[in-house]
Amino acid sequence: MQNISGANKTEKRLTKLNECFLNFSVDPIENINRLTALCGEILGADCALYNRLDKGMLCSWAQWNVPADYKQVDNPQGHICYDIINANKDDVVVVRDLPLTKYAYTDPNVVKFNLKTYLGQAVKLADKYVGALCVVYQNDFIPSEDEKRIMGLIASAIAVEENRRQAQESLRESEERYRTLAESAQDFIFIIGPDWRIQYLNL
Repeated sequence: MQNISGANKTEKRLTKLNECFLNFSVDPIENINRLTALCGEILGADCALYNRLDKGMLCSWAQWNVPADYKQVDNPQGHICYDIINANKDDVVVVRDLPLTKYAYTDPNVVKFNLKTYLGQAVKLADKYVGALCVVYQNDFIPSEDEKRIMGLIASAIAVEENRRQAQESLRESEERYRTLAESAQDFIFIIGPDWRIQYLNL
């Protein structure tokens, strides 16, 4: 009976995940926010975050159910997510009894928000780890193997959106460079589309 109940719970969670995928927008950051919120919701966490290294800082690019006084940008040293990113592994990491670990002294959120359990996984951009999806609890939480797999799926989906975001930015930068080059050219440049209409003029 317990196995059937667990299977039903997993099936419902996967259904929610599929619904999230089907409702993705064209904006990767919006999708990362949705995935982070879904992770927190279906894993019954107190809070969920996608923390990203950006310009030497640890930045919460996506948040779910965060306290009002949560610091969204911080020096990365000492934070659990920073260690997860630097570990360069694809495994889900579980840290229990947080007040008894070194993070009670190095990660300011542990004591400030009375955190007991951390569950997180690093996220890759191309071949480099750049962020960490995490959920935290104010009580002791032992995730099942299914729950770890679900977190892994969501972290993988965030990695896809990270790579899509970079591709969009590269394309936008390339278009801007081309436009600048074309507009500063001495010659007359135009682009004709497949319908034989002029799509661009450098006038």
